[in-house]
Amino acid sequence: MIGKMIMSNIAFIASDSLSAQDSLSVLAKIHGNTPVEKAEIIVALGGDGFMLEALHSTSHLDIPVYGMNRGTVGFLMNEYSSDDLLKRLNGVCVCVCACLRACGVRSRARDSSAEGPDAVSGRYPVGWNHAQPR
Repeated sequence: MIGKMIMSNIAFIASDSLSAQDSLSVLAKIHGNTPVEKAEIIVALGGDGFMLEALHSTSHLDIPVYGMNRGTVGFLMNEYSSDDLLKRLNGVCVCVCACLRACGVRSRARDSSAEGPDAVSGRYPVGWNHAQPR
């Protein structure tokens, strides 16, 4: 769930490109690879098309998707790095949660039917800022 520390329940998914598949192997060795349905966050490795595909194919789940560029364009993606991934994921989830609370976003909680500013369940690529220089 967004806002808490993400330690071990990460699902890695990758496009068919060689760089995405290689990155999947590296990250899975470091962090393990939780099945998508049991993950707290999904890390999509590929390009913008793959990110959109990942958001669509997991739309029935209440799990944020963090994209890392292993494609050609990568406008929707964050820079790929296997270093400090947990720190980056935790930071972006806390930031997204705080920003949504500040905006008064109300959403159904993942594990209850209650609604409120602390219950965030939107479908969005997390960690993306189009104004951020690469």
